[in-house]
Amino acid sequence: MNSVSKWIGGNFADTCGHINVGVKEIFSKEEILLFPNPCTEYLNIEFSQSDISFTEIEIVNVLGERVYYSGIKNNKAFQVNTQNFSKGIYFARLLSVDLILVRKVLKQ
Repeated sequence: MNSVSKWIGGNFADTCGHINVGVKEIFSKEEILLFPNPCTEYLNIEFSQSDISFTEIEIVNVLGERVYYSGIKNNKAFQVNTQNFSKGIYFARLLSVDLILVRKVLKQ
């Protein structure tokens, strides 16, 4: 094997150092707020990123089954009723034309 990847400050690069691959965090946790988390009756979702227009939200369980879906129309904040969700781990997915943002949610 002539090429071995090595760790360079958060990205993987080849031994020549000119090809960087990795995942960059686009949003900080402060730009996308899901609260309270863990939730009991309601989950509030707020985002302040003005240059991204999210068009849909869906919440899926750990099996990938959709338990909630809604279209978003220029809202920067909305509330999801989680009273009928079973206790456990869920994933809130915010979708735009070219981006999917996923955040973990715990239902108590």
